[in-house]
Amino acid sequence: MSGWTDPCDFCDKRFGKWLEANEETVHKIPTKPGILLVGLMQKNSVEFVDITIDKYDIQKLAYDRVDHAKEQVADKKTKVTKSVVVCRWMIFKVSDDKDVTSLCAHWYNNGVLPKFLNSWPGLDILEKTDKLTFSEELHKWCYPKKDAFGRNPRQRLQSWWKLLRVAIGFTHVKFVINTLVIGRDSMKL
Repeated sequence: MSGWTDPCDFCDKRFGKWLEANEETVHKIPTKPGILLVGLMQKNSVEFVDITIDKYDIQKLAYDRVDHAKEQVADKKTKVTKSVVVCRWMIFKVSDDKDVTSLCAHWYNNGVLPKFLNSWPGLDILEKTDKLTFSEELHKWCYPKKDAFGRNPRQRLQSWWKLLRVAIGFTHVKFVINTLVIGRDSMKL
């Protein structure tokens, strides 16, 4: 199965532009936790071939993953010999960050495993998070159902009345305090 070839707005917002994966570019990758995407560009179309998530130092893995992609391009037996290896990355603070879990779910839910991978990237992160749940019915990662609290019109009306009573009470107290202060000031004159 091949990787994605269509542009993906969801990923583009988080990762930015593809850069040619040369020594200078890989050296610019920060030595922080992050996600590295490696792709093969051919005729202005990029195919994701590798996704790497590292919780400590994305640059260390970048050298290995880019070299692996370059070896595949150099191999005359593969059909990607005229491709240019490109990469892009994203940095995160913690691996269960909302963007990280959303990206892992996005890749899994779209169902296209990148060419150089045998398992889904970030599946271990998804299994540990409480931000998303796996739907057996849909076979996709989804946001958990929200509680029905506040959806009942009667409950909403009761909460509005409660807020209104508090606001009126606050206004009344403020009015009484202002009256006492003004009355006290007028007594001094």
